[in-house]
Amino acid sequence: MIAPSQDEITKIKEYLNDSYESKFLKLRQYVNIVLNENKKHNLIGSNTAQNIWLRHVIDSLQLLPYFKEYLCKNKKIDNIIDLGSGAGFPGIILSIAIEKQTFLIEKSPVKTKFLENVISELNINAKVINKTITTQNSSILLPKNSIITSRAFKSIAEILDIVDKNNDIKKIFLLKGIKWKEEIVKVEKSIINKWDVDVKNSITGEGVVLLMTKKY
Repeated sequence: MIAPSQDEITKIKEYLNDSYESKFLKLRQYVNIVLNENKKHNLIGSNTAQNIWLRHVIDSLQLLPYFKEYLCKNKKIDNIIDLGSGAGFPGIILSIAIEKQTFLIEKSPVKTKFLENVISELNINAKVINKTITTQNSSILLPKNSIITSRAFKSIAEILDIVDKNNDIKKIFLLKGIKWKEEIVKVEKSIINKWDVDVKNSITGEGVVLLMTKKY
């Protein structure tokens, strides 16, 4: 088991507020499951495993204030959709923290099975969809009244192309690396002009958080 540092605990408490006690227990369970399974399958990079609380848990939790702000203004949002969930960051983390119905879209059978086991063990309100999502099948996979999240998935251009087929999707939260500007340039103007892009510095220092809101 890798325990979080005191600074990391302080930051987690800040994000979870009054629900810290109960939800931190689930986060700790989840981290232990990831680390144990990572010995058999490459769920997260070995160079980040020792720093899992900052690089993966807190990196995901930093979306929480923006989520809560948006949800306060948009009561009809029913679901979180995490594209390319992998080991469950940020999808599982947000499902624990917010307790909204979460759809984890993951193409790998191994990671799908892992995510299903996590959901069962932690008893969280989430479902795994074992599909390769494309512009052709996105409308089938993306439920209405949802918020999109993505971390280490496809390029911004590909994500917006997928979401553009779903007029019901109004908000996207992306955790992107330092090359995000290069990705933005490659998005067709007809698509990017439909979105307001708000850039936030990542707390991990590894990239940025892109908050994208559809204009119309």
